[in-house]
Amino acid sequence: MDAAWRANLLRVLPRIVGIVAVAWLAAVFAATPSLLASGSSLIYLAIVLGVWLAALLPLPNWARLAILEAGFLMTAGTALAVQGLGPGVPVALEMFVLLAVVFYGVAGGVISGTACLALVGLGAWGWTSGFLPLGHRLPILSLNGRDFWIRLFMAQVLATCGVTGVITYVIREMRRVVGQHRLAEEKFSKAFRACPDALIITELATGRYLEVNEGHERLTGFKREEVVGHTSVELGAFPDAAARDAVILPVRRTGSLRRQELQIKHRSGAKVDVVFSAEVFTLGGEDCVLTLLQDVTDQKRTEAALKHNEESFRSFVENAGVGVYRSTPDGRIVRANPALLRVMGFDSFEEMASRNLEAEGFAQQYPRKDFRAKLEHDGYLRGWVAAWTKKDGTTISVRESASVVRGPDGRIEFYDGIIEDNSERMRAEEALRESEERFRTLTAAAFECVVISEGGRVIDINDQGLALFGYSREEMVGRPIADFVALEDRELVARQIRENSEQIYESRLLRKDGTVFQAETKGRMATIGGRRLRMAAIHDITERRQSALKRQHLEEQLLQMQKMEALGTLAGGIAHDFNNILTGILANLEIAELDLPPEHPAYASVEAANQASRRARELVARILSFSMPKSEHRAPAPLGPVILEAVQLLRVGLPSGIEIRTRIDPKARPIDFDPGQIHQVIMNLGTNSAHALRERGGAIMMELRPVVPGDALRERHPQVRADHAVCFTLRDNGCGMTPEVLKRIFEPFYTTKEFGQGTGLGLAVVHTIMKAHNGAIVVESLPGLGTTFELYFPAAPVAVPEANAGVRSARKGLEPFGHHRFVMFVDDEDTVLSIGTTLLRRLGFEPVAFSHPKAALEAFRAEPAKFAAVISDLTMPQMTGIELGKTIMRLRPDVPVILTTGYLHAEAQQNAREGGIAFVITKPFEVKELVARLREALKEPAQAAT
Repeated sequence: MDAAWRANLLRVLPRIVGIVAVAWLAAVFAATPSLLASGSSLIYLAIVLGVWLAALLPLPNWARLAILEAGFLMTAGTALAVQGLGPGVPVALEMFVLLAVVFYGVAGGVISGTACLALVGLGAWGWTSGFLPLGHRLPILSLNGRDFWIRLFMAQVLATCGVTGVITYVIREMRRVVGQHRLAEEKFSKAFRACPDALIITELATGRYLEVNEGHERLTGFKREEVVGHTSVELGAFPDAAARDAVILPVRRTGSLRRQELQIKHRSGAKVDVVFSAEVFTLGGEDCVLTLLQDVTDQKRTEAALKHNEESFRSFVENAGVGVYRSTPDGRIVRANPALLRVMGFDSFEEMASRNLEAEGFAQQYPRKDFRAKLEHDGYLRGWVAAWTKKDGTTISVRESASVVRGPDGRIEFYDGIIEDNSERMRAEEALRESEERFRTLTAAAFECVVISEGGRVIDINDQGLALFGYSREEMVGRPIADFVALEDRELVARQIRENSEQIYESRLLRKDGTVFQAETKGRMATIGGRRLRMAAIHDITERRQSALKRQHLEEQLLQMQKMEALGTLAGGIAHDFNNILTGILANLEIAELDLPPEHPAYASVEAANQASRRARELVARILSFSMPKSEHRAPAPLGPVILEAVQLLRVGLPSGIEIRTRIDPKARPIDFDPGQIHQVIMNLGTNSAHALRERGGAIMMELRPVVPGDALRERHPQVRADHAVCFTLRDNGCGMTPEVLKRIFEPFYTTKEFGQGTGLGLAVVHTIMKAHNGAIVVESLPGLGTTFELYFPAAPVAVPEANAGVRSARKGLEPFGHHRFVMFVDDEDTVLSIGTTLLRRLGFEPVAFSHPKAALEAFRAEPAKFAAVISDLTMPQMTGIELGKTIMRLRPDVPVILTTGYLHAEAQQNAREGGIAFVITKPFEVKELVARLREALKEPAQAAT
């Protein structure tokens, strides 16, 4: 914009200056005729002539500006040199400063103004001194002289007119140029922004981006603020400045470039194909380049794909295994591929083109007119079977597909067709039909189910398979194989088919009635008639699998029995050590309780600790009774304590959401039973109920009550007899059972639990034990409403005295009866040894303690008559208590031997009885029990109650 109106100013200003200068000189010379005779007039005329030449000649803008500035400066200088401070000087100086400001800004104004002040100073000095370098020495000029005022007035008028005219022109030109520029800029900006392609304005010299449009961001991925101010090399559009210069060189030379193909880099690093066009223009006095980038990536990709497709199609046609041709409607072949030449037996296309299909191409029984009529009526044919005659006259069967090609006027110009030699296929189809018939006969005679599938769908199945699945052939053929596979095994079967596996695998299949059966399948892929088929032989292995599961369950049950036996052995060992510890605790507590008066502050704490120790002893006894196998030992006893003992063990393993409630009727009569077996019955039933409550929680109710079975009950449940007088009921509010499940719950190995969570033997064992006890079981259950088990027992034939409730008797003291007799006490536990010796001393004996049995035996051998009795632990290193007792009794048969043990298994108990052991006391023993057994062994009278 600045360059435009400045150029206009420099074209017009010399003319205005020339006119004003001529008028000014005429006025000056008219007022001062003497100037015509001076040499300065020639200088004025030369200046005016120079200005006129600047206006008329086609000079560059800088030349015009230099002539004008020189003219103004020389005019002012000449006037000063000739006239001093002449009236024309302000005009020249004003124009000089104005042009300097317009073209050079503030700096130009300051420099030109300084020069003007210097000239004015020189003129003022010449005016006042009267000395002029070019003019005559003048007298001191008077301000009242007519000549001075005339010249000054005319000069100021002309200066005002000239400067005003120039300023007015400059403003008018600036408005016009600015308006035009704004309009042009607005149009350019809209076109620049709206252009869908990438537009870029860069500096020609440096390549620095000045502006980009939105199309550039879409093309390159860079935003405007990331681009403006940077060079194309910095942004990676070119690898270096040399690469950019190589592209921009034609633009520098010719000023433009049109549609040059180029590759640029996207922000992501991807290559983008573009067409590059550029135009050089001037912007703000700088040479810039307007660049247009058009994305032709898709176009080039399309062209490449089209070219590739054309080449592929040409290659396909040339290399196709079927014959491809183009013929005229009258039967002349104008194009044929090599496959057609081979099929028809020709050596060259020219040889085949000489043949007329209308007359000699088709066999007589397949006239070409039928082919033409069908093709021209429908526009295409698919799978047309005909017979063509080869070059040697032989006939071949072909399958032909063709379409018509019409010209611009709609008339048919060509037939485009494909033919395939069908002779081999027809022979193969005939052979396939015979093969299929043989295969169908073979599969029909097979013992197993044979299924043929294609793409995961059944296409054929033999009669054995139809019988196995329960469908008709029409119901199975065409359906997906997955329809006949259980849901959980569909992925397995699909993978076997997908991978063409030939391995034998097992899966669960579905019959038509919905039942599931276990099957063993082996498949193999085969190509029959060009089709990839899968042949699968299926064998029903349900019975074999059930037998294997039963055998596995038996093995698991045996393993479980072995584990329980090992658990019993482990529990016995732990019980021995634990009972030794409890012996020291319980005996010391009892002695402390005997020594403390009831009113003593510690008496209550000692008694509580004593009770806790007794509970610990009972807990160990329960664990041993449950973990160790026992031979059946029935005896009349109340059932309530066994129920409570089983409940305590069940509660330990139950989740917090399951509650056990008990109700024991004291009127329930004793029954004749084996506690271990009935304990197992209660545990099995409780475990099943807990499993039924595992998801939602609930309660298990156990009740023992006397009953008198009525006729209605016995009629509804014939297994209940009239002599059944005691009923144990276990009820839960769990998931319940369906009638079908309820019928089979007592079958061995039948279970509804998941594999690994049960063997299916628990209720079968319950049924066996109840039958052995002459009992009966009644079960009632409904889905979602829980299950109730009622166990009926006959009452014991004899009365059973009430068991000691365990309430301790009144306090008794330890009455001494030892009379300083020696008693040998042998135990490998220091705690037991200490409490034993303490107790014996309080009873008046002289205890002799040994922690090793061999040392005790040596002491006894040394003095056999010294000891009144021997008390020994059963389990000790080097020698057991039984072995020690037998050896001592061989040395002295009359000495009584008492054994103490934390765990007495059946074999040890039998050996103790056979070895003549007087008594066996189970640890942790009570003081009164040891005292009583020792009195009995020494034949001392029982201690009187105190």
